[in-house]
Amino acid sequence: MRAPADLLRALLALRDWPVSALALLLVMLLAPTSAVLVASAAGESAPPSVVAIVVVLSVGFAIAPDSGAGLLTLGVVVAWWSRVDDALHPSILVAALLLLLAHLAGLLAAYGPGGVPVDARLGSRWAARGALVLVAAPLVWLVARVADEASAQVALWQTGLLVATLLVAGVAVALNHSGSRPADR
Repeated sequence: MRAPADLLRALLALRDWPVSALALLLVMLLAPTSAVLVASAAGESAPPSVVAIVVVLSVGFAIAPDSGAGLLTLGVVVAWWSRVDDALHPSILVAALLLLLAHLAGLLAAYGPGGVPVDARLGSRWAARGALVLVAAPLVWLVARVADEASAQVALWQTGLLVATLLVAGVAVALNHSGSRPADR
């Protein structure tokens, strides 16, 4: 009988949270499930059991963003997408965006206890980094589409890996030369 009262108290306490902390919580709750549901645009609807698993894991992710729940949640979404027949459907780009948003929300939420506002400077820095990472998604998708049309499965993975590696290296170089001090990173 005590669990419902504790849950109600926890939900009522959310009224005092700043908007930025509530936004992170909502993204961690909704983005992973949305990333699974967007597969229906590719002609593959997730079974209710998969959706339920992602919902439960997303709740764990929102409750403890610095735990392994976030990694597990995002991993289940990626595993679901890996079995979608048309995994190169453009909706995968929406799923990639949603997964990146969930990851960034979890990362920012893990910087402090629940209910703490997001520092504007920290949020801006991670938003910029996320935008740089997001640039890779359409590029890798385009390479995969071209390789898929050429029926070059091995070349697909090799080229995608090469593009991703070069992008990560480029971002690392750009961040190291941005003039920021190591303590600011």
